[in-house]
Amino acid sequence: MPSVSSPQNMRKRRGIHKTIKVVLVDLDLTLFDYSNIRKRAARKVISSMDLNVPIEKAFDLYEWIVEHSRSFQAIGFQDFRHFWNSPQLYGILVSLSTMDNHSLSKFCKEIEEIEDKIAELKDNDKLRKLELTRTEPEIRRFLNQMQKIENDQSTRKIIGNALKNFNILTAKIPLFEEAEDFLRSLHDAGIEQYIVTEGKKRIQMEKFRKLGLQRLIDPNKVLVVDEKKPSSFFKVLVAIQNSPDSPREYLEECEKRKNMNIQGRSIKLAVIGDRYDKDVAPLRELFGDNVITIRLLCGKYFHKYTIKDLKMKGLPLPSLVTKDLSEAKSFLLSEHIWNRVAPINLQRRI
Repeated sequence: MPSVSSPQNMRKRRGIHKTIKVVLVDLDLTLFDYSNIRKRAARKVISSMDLNVPIEKAFDLYEWIVEHSRSFQAIGFQDFRHFWNSPQLYGILVSLSTMDNHSLSKFCKEIEEIEDKIAELKDNDKLRKLELTRTEPEIRRFLNQMQKIENDQSTRKIIGNALKNFNILTAKIPLFEEAEDFLRSLHDAGIEQYIVTEGKKRIQMEKFRKLGLQRLIDPNKVLVVDEKKPSSFFKVLVAIQNSPDSPREYLEECEKRKNMNIQGRSIKLAVIGDRYDKDVAPLRELFGDNVITIRLLCGKYFHKYTIKDLKMKGLPLPSLVTKDLSEAKSFLLSEHIWNRVAPINLQRRI
């Protein structure tokens, strides 16, 4: 006798084919203002370090070091754009604050001159970068000074206190005022949200924790990539479609996977972020008009890729450009907006 499916099982089967709405949400300068938080904490920390220069000059040096992270990386230091609370960064600050104006000016000029030279080199040519930078006289003297600093007990104590103070000042980080309502409203409307952020995994997950976002989004739905580009977004979407409840682990194993079979429920896709080049453009490249794209005007990228610039360059405009998360929320809660796009098809792109 054939089995009869219960109404509940019938609903479950139909649910498998239901298209879900997915929003990829950027983290930095979309849900919180990392620039101002870092600056405020750094200013307080630097003022307590008792350096040999006035606080304003010390803070200007700090900002200059972060701005030229690529040059410092080339001579063996961390990427200070990502590593906010680095003992190396404070050590460099101590070293530069002890230089006389003439030596400091020459050192800064050497660092700034090699920035363009480094940009011309291939990413994997790290040894050439080291050779290029270490031939400069002031840089050589600076590296020797850094070795002395690392062995100086009093300086190590200053750096240790700076690390501790920064951690205290950034133990809790506030979200943008409208961010919680934005995330809760989308969740209540049945729209799935995944944070997709660029950088170092440990650092980005630490920000997630300090922001208290675990109350609003499952940590398993936080996806950290080295760089936001079409190929990394594609892997993110494969992970979401194959493992919607826990794509983070799937994404971490993605590099090892040879089988890219895509299964699971079909999805309609939207993205929101503060950078056109990192958040909007890669998904437009993958899916053209078949993705909802929201550019949030905020922070240091506010005046980059303006609508006027995009039109002049013949680049596609985002679906929405706004300064306001509440406007972005209303846009994404509109069924009319979602009806403009069809489910994305990843199979065609394997």
